[in-house]
Amino acid sequence: HGRRLPAVPEGRARPAARSGPVGILRLRALPRVHVHRARALGPSRDGSGRRRRDAGARTGRERRARLIVARPATAAEAAAWDGLVEATGRPQLLQTAGWAAVKAATGWRAERFVLEGAGVAQVLLRELPLGISVAYAPRGPLVPAERLAASIVALRSALAGRLCASLLCDPEVPDAPELRADLARSGVRLAPVFVQPRRTLVVDLARDPDELLGAMRKKTRQYIRKAERSGVAIEETSDLERFHRVLRAVASRDRFGIHDLAYFVRLRDALGDRLHVQMARVGPDDAGALLVARVGDRAWELYCGWSGTHAGERPFYLLK
Repeated sequence: HGRRLPAVPEGRARPAARSGPVGILRLRALPRVHVHRARALGPSRDGSGRRRRDAGARTGRERRARLIVARPATAAEAAAWDGLVEATGRPQLLQTAGWAAVKAATGWRAERFVLEGAGVAQVLLRELPLGISVAYAPRGPLVPAERLAASIVALRSALAGRLCASLLCDPEVPDAPELRADLARSGVRLAPVFVQPRRTLVVDLARDPDELLGAMRKKTRQYIRKAERSGVAIEETSDLERFHRVLRAVASRDRFGIHDLAYFVRLRDALGDRLHVQMARVGPDDAGALLVARVGDRAWELYCGWSGTHAGERPFYLLK
């Protein structure tokens, strides 16, 4: 409103700001906390050389990553992928080609890498808007614990040119202070979320049956023998509708959601003879259902349930 601004004394005027490149923060998620940030492009504001130190830290991590190279699997290797998974000596169902086929129905695309001198990794990618993707290596990479950190860094480098915003890995390896320190030195953080179960119970089926029974509680052994005396029959079936009927009864009783029958058909088509469905039958009635998937010398229980009928015969104890 007519107010006059004071004049700027000579020699005190600031030069016009010079245009420069706009830096974009690059976000990467690495197991298991998962957001690692690289500093935006451009000089540091205080001129302290912080950017040069960050670059040096990244160079150090990249140098360690060169100990292992993650290269895309060749066509021949991709065709024989499950054999490579088994050859690691630590087979995982979620790292098989069949599991990738199941996940493809929900928008995930598989990329497979050979980690030279260490193992293999199947990475599932899902596209987001603007061409960005997120990556997840379920129960991978399949490498020894002492090569895990370098393998994850190698995968990160292999995915860097794909506009990949995050990489989450959840390998099945024992937690140890040495492993945590190695991951931290490599710029890998523990994630606050868990996609897969945090604990796994492994039962060695090569043990003598009496030894396995002896490791169970007394009441469990009594229920198993009760089921045997009551004529409970355990049989394998390829009839997924029969399996799904029992699963629907369990879900209705316990009030939880389940996949529709079409999902289990896709699962069977993708896994083939790796998939096994067993039923506990009392007379003409199906009283229990169990679905397992096998890779190499390991099998995973994926779904199971008791229909709620024939409780006195204890069918589910014999099935499990």
